[in-house]
Parts: sequence; C-alpha cells; structure tokens
Amino acid sequence: MMQLVIRRVRARAKLDEQLDPQVVCGQHGWWQACAELDAPGYDPFSEEGANFNLIIVNEAIDPVSGSVPHRAYLCEVRKVDE
Repeated sequence: MMQLVIRRVRARAKLDEQLDPQVVCGQHGWWQACAELDAPGYDPFSEEGANFNLIIVNEAIDPVSGSVPHRAYLCEVRKVDE
C-alpha cells in the first residue's frame, strides 16, 4: 500500500487566460537571481524557497523506465494570504 506524502512549495503564480485553468507551469531557473532584472535569488532547499523537484516523490517513478515525471505531475494550487 502506498503511503500519502504531502509536500509543499510556495511560488508566485501568474494567470494566463490562454492556459487551461487546471494547468500550472513551473519554469526552469526561477530561483536564480538576475541583477539585470533586479530579481532576487532564492535558496531552493529552504522553507522560503520553492524547489518543484522536491515535491515529486519516489513512488511516482515509472516502474518500467525508472524515470520521474518531471514534465507532468498532479498538484493542488491554493492562494496564500500575504
């Protein structure tokens, strides 16, 4: 029997009417600082960071290929009060 493991990340979302409301896209490199854009960096392993890779559990590994579903994964999105 598979045990339910709840893992969380906190990230800012930008809504896009052209994207199905049931779809969320996480961009690569979001944690890296960019001085040119005055964008701060985030520690991807801290509680204040949001490393999407950490929410994918080993139980999600494909039993045939052994790959992890980094391209598609179920999630729940909720609004957080600031």
